[in-house]
Amino acid sequence: MSKKCVIGKCALCGRENIQLMQSHIIPKLVYSRIKTYQNSRFRNYFDFNQLYQDGEKKPMLCHECEQFFSKYEVEFTNKFLDKYLDLNNQSLPPQYDGIQNYIISVAWRIVYDDLFIYNSFTDTYMRTTYELLELRFYVSTL
Repeated sequence: MSKKCVIGKCALCGRENIQLMQSHIIPKLVYSRIKTYQNSRFRNYFDFNQLYQDGEKKPMLCHECEQFFSKYEVEFTNKFLDKYLDLNNQSLPPQYDGIQNYIISVAWRIVYDDLFIYNSFTDTYMRTTYELLELRFYVSTL
């Protein structure tokens, strides 16, 4: 099956008429680690019986912005997640400088997806609050 090429505006850098990658909302590195556990399954939030092989993806970021977030994901996985999984849930590995970059990158994807792809919180006072939060996440990634 060929992947459909999506041309649009990058959600992070704002470049227009650029090829958008199928960006994972929750980074693929997390899913690949979780799938190593027996009986691990990803399910549709709205239909629990529907199984997924991989995490949710959306055409959201250009290649350069996807790579920008990827460096934080790889660092988080190598310096925290893999060490945590090796400890068999007995304790947490020491926190490392940079974990906030990973957390912000994931939080930004979630908030952006909810606001601008699902168009949540329309006609509510909370929409403005979440838009300001998304903007703060965006600015912190620059």
